[in-house]
Amino acid sequence: MVNIASCQYRVEALPSFAAWAEKQARLVAACHGDLLLYPEYASLELLGWLPSRTAKHLGRSLDALQGGREVFVETFRALSAGFHKAIVLPSIPWRLDDGRVVNRAWYADNGHIRGFSDKQLLTRFETERWSISPGEPSPLLDFRAIPFSVQICYDIEFPQLCRRHVEAGARFVLVPSCTDTLAGFHRVRIGCQARALENQTLVVQSPLVGEAPFAPAIFKNQGKAGFFTAPDYGLPDNGVLAESEQLAPPQSLWLNQQIDLDALEAVRRDGQVLNHRDWPKQWP
Repeated sequence: MVNIASCQYRVEALPSFAAWAEKQARLVAACHGDLLLYPEYASLELLGWLPSRTAKHLGRSLDALQGGREVFVETFRALSAGFHKAIVLPSIPWRLDDGRVVNRAWYADNGHIRGFSDKQLLTRFETERWSISPGEPSPLLDFRAIPFSVQICYDIEFPQLCRRHVEAGARFVLVPSCTDTLAGFHRVRIGCQARALENQTLVVQSPLVGEAPFAPAIFKNQGKAGFFTAPDYGLPDNGVLAESEQLAPPQSLWLNQQIDLDALEAVRRDGQVLNHRDWPKQWP
């Protein structure tokens, strides 16, 4: 069994780093899950108390985030230790030694940084306007001897990225997301459901919600947290195991599920269809 919590995270204009850190502590303390998933780019909330000429400029905001990135990671590492949680951190623009900036989601478990996942495929906004680069191919992460995959937002819309991790042994897939339109949200959600169907696995989405006029990259955000499975014996007919009620709640909320992975994977052996087994048959 694994207890997963997906955060429907509402971005806010906060007055200071201390206020931001207090918000994270309250959220983690209120969560009943053991493995916590935060959305894509929720880290940009750190721009809320910076001067407008920095926060509202795409290039300068990237530079500003680098100055606080270590304390950002350390805040969540300490929370994972204090509350005995595993946390997939909000993704953050991360400058590499060669000068490229990637979209990186760090992973902390019980007070230790256990790895990270980088976004592999980038949207037009990220490449054409923001100069974000594709990251390094990420290995599987591990939640207390259970391997899992993180596919950041747009990545989940591409079958082979997810399949590579499933074939390497990932038992579920976590998807941090950030979308400013309903169409964008549904693209990611459809990708989540398609990957759940193809691989007969669990896929979990965590969206950013709310408005951030201080940060143009996340000016407006909407989406529902969701847990998705294959529609098959013993599973929901529509493949939706759980879903948030609102697109833009007034505060950050957790969607929590206790998951029996063995029961979910039973359909790979004796389902109405065997998508996972039949994957190679699509090529002559």
